[in-house]
Amino acid sequence: MSDLIQNYNNEAQYISDTSDEYTFDKAKSSTINQKKRKYTRGKKDDEVWNDVVKGDSLGQGFYKANCKWCSLNWSRGHPQEMKVHLARICNNVPENIKIKWRENLADNISKPII
Repeated sequence: MSDLIQNYNNEAQYISDTSDEYTFDKAKSSTINQKKRKYTRGKKDDEVWNDVVKGDSLGQGFYKANCKWCSLNWSRGHPQEMKVHLARICNNVPENIKIKWRENLADNISKPII
């Protein structure tokens, strides 16, 4: 006995029930088109890179960095150091950017480590 069923892609498939098992009849069923996942390499950029100038690549996802509002250069931009600089150290940063990074740092401190 064969029954027509709908699979998860809304395509018709025929199954046969033999004893207690259901087997798919490959000759009658349509092929399932599965999308391949695309993975990008490396880690995602931290949001702090929107507020600093990304310099030359140092390889393996690391970059030199410069503050947009003062002459400070980082030979290797560490996101946490750049956030602290923007939140507390740089006097030329616009107030809205300074507040954003102060709140970001406060949120990260108050989150429990699991």
